[in-house]
Amino acid sequence: MRPACSWFGHASRTHTTENLMFGTQGPDGPKEAVRPAARWRGDLRRALTCGLAATALAAATAPAAFAVGHGVYPTEVPTIYPGTTQAIDAWRLIGGGQASATQVAPRWVLATGHAPADGGIWTKDRGSAGATTWFMPRDATGARIGDISLTLLSEPLPAPATGFPRLLEETPSKPLLSVLPGQVLFAGFGGVTADRLPEPKVGWATPSGEREPGQVRLQAIGGDSGSAAFWFPTPTSAPVIRAITSGEFLANQAPWTFSDQGGFSGTFPQTPVGSNATTVAEWLREQFAKHPEATPPQWVTLDELVPLAALRPMQPGNFRPVSATSSSVLLRWEHADDARVPRTGYRLTRPGSIVNLPAGTTEYRVTGLTAGQSYDWELRAVNDNGVSPDRFGETSTVSYAVRQSPGPARNLSLTGERSLGAGQVADYCLRAAWDAPTEVAGAPVTSYVVLFDGEPTTTSLGLNGRSPRFCGLDPNTTHVISVQAKSDLTLSNSTVNTSNPTPAGVPRGTPIPAPTNVVATTRLSTTSGSVDYCLDVSWKAPTAVSGWPVTSYNVLLMQSGYGAGATNGLPATSTKHTACELEPDSDYRAVVWSNYGATAATSASSTAVVTPNGAPFGTPLTPVRNLVAPIVTRFLASSCANVAWAAPTAIQGVPVTSQSVVITPAAGGSPVAASASLSASATAVRLCGLVSTRTYTVTHTTRYAGGGTAVATGVAKR
Repeated sequence: MRPACSWFGHASRTHTTENLMFGTQGPDGPKEAVRPAARWRGDLRRALTCGLAATALAAATAPAAFAVGHGVYPTEVPTIYPGTTQAIDAWRLIGGGQASATQVAPRWVLATGHAPADGGIWTKDRGSAGATTWFMPRDATGARIGDISLTLLSEPLPAPATGFPRLLEETPSKPLLSVLPGQVLFAGFGGVTADRLPEPKVGWATPSGEREPGQVRLQAIGGDSGSAAFWFPTPTSAPVIRAITSGEFLANQAPWTFSDQGGFSGTFPQTPVGSNATTVAEWLREQFAKHPEATPPQWVTLDELVPLAALRPMQPGNFRPVSATSSSVLLRWEHADDARVPRTGYRLTRPGSIVNLPAGTTEYRVTGLTAGQSYDWELRAVNDNGVSPDRFGETSTVSYAVRQSPGPARNLSLTGERSLGAGQVADYCLRAAWDAPTEVAGAPVTSYVVLFDGEPTTTSLGLNGRSPRFCGLDPNTTHVISVQAKSDLTLSNSTVNTSNPTPAGVPRGTPIPAPTNVVATTRLSTTSGSVDYCLDVSWKAPTAVSGWPVTSYNVLLMQSGYGAGATNGLPATSTKHTACELEPDSDYRAVVWSNYGATAATSASSTAVVTPNGAPFGTPLTPVRNLVAPIVTRFLASSCANVAWAAPTAIQGVPVTSQSVVITPAAGGSPVAASASLSASATAVRLCGLVSTRTYTVTHTTRYAGGGTAVATGVAKR
């Protein structure tokens, strides 16, 4: 039965190419030739391809069966160099049940880290050899770096008649790739052991990664990891390794494409443990040097392969319009520089117009345009060898529809402000503010451009960003601020204001003092009739600084490191503040801010203090219970009342400090009898001087710690 994977377009995950000499990954140090089945299954699952997973057991229990590339292994797909009749035989793949690999020297083989070519005894039509595989070392966290592995064979295996592919010394830039000559052959074996195709599959692309028109898009599926892309500068050149097919970390990206890391080599994300190498090329050379008995691959440079001075110039990048008026557009681009590839100038064209520009130009303003019309421009670099070709991923043309200019910003105002720089030092600012322009048909405002003393500041402020602030200024200085409304790229006329200076004061950078001697103390308070905890804060005003008067204070409470409330706008004469409604048995500290106007403040903090332990905030104070006061007759005009009560319910952490009883006529009037201050434990008192035939009101007051009281009333009568 055929597995679910196929080699042209399938529903499973696909591989992408890993540019050669990019960071590889794997276990530290060399690995032995034979690996246990469980280890094979673990590594093969990491490959993220159905083909690799399908062959896990087979690869673990039997020597790998290998095949070599076109010219040795039978093929039905001729590898003909595009545009010629030249057959290309100078490349070689070594494939097995688990993956492909690329032989680069008699005893050296490149493969991926997730599907290494270390399948025990290598058996081929021209011999067999044992293998030991080195992986790229892990980083300090134990993670793999890159996806390249290197295998040293125990015995050399024969080379193709045309020799082995070579390795490139440098990383060509993307612009340089676009002008390099030749073609790149993508070769993959594809499929798994049970579904091996009778030949490698191949495809062609340019050095920059663009496929020939109509070329079938190859997909790297199970069995293709470790196969290669071979660059042929000419139809008769020996190949150079362009990329090693990978996919462990790029499985969701398009297959057979080049990542932004692009080129023939690259750098590690992190220097490998145990190695001083910073590029894959350096690491490979380290491994080759450790085994002088094995002939290393051949390294070549671009200058050896290609007459770079004879190439067409490289296409500039990031060609775009950057600003406009109702009759002009400013176009800008970036050089694509390599000193070995000459550039004599640029050619900017649009229908009916050609402008030749010097080689160092990076922008050009086109004038004489008409609002409401669209224009197209094409930019090419030129030299004696021709004009720059299209660059993969870059555009050589831009279009722009010229707009009417929007109206100018209205009512631009400037306000001077004090501010504090790092370290609480004096700084001075100007805040600009304006109203939106009067609407112009066909030119809606999309943003604003602001210049400060003629220099761009914020290149694009949104429609609601009409209040920028400019700091780092000196005191009592004037500045020029201009604002232009922007509709797409088209700018309005400037609105300019130079009226208001920055505030006067000490030189910028002068330290601005904070309050001193900030002290916080906690206390219990019951004056509100319930349990409360308060923080009393005091401070000394900062030392006066010329031009920086304190305008107010803010006090911020911090509870266990978190904000617990603030009081803002205390008078500038304040030196103390009380905050209540706190929690019991909690640490608090106070931060006192001295405000210098609305835009600057300095602060100082107290040490942390702990509130008393007790009942929760808000617990009500309780009066005595069962208050009674019968009158005992002694004489008609001089009777006594025996007042008694039950003690109030205890409140945690809030003790009773004293009690008192007062008797007044029920009909009103002054007290006729009153007790002295009674102890906290008293439950009775005898008061005399009453008239036995009258009725009286008895008032009992319980006094609590924290200054609060609770009152109970009763009746005294015979």
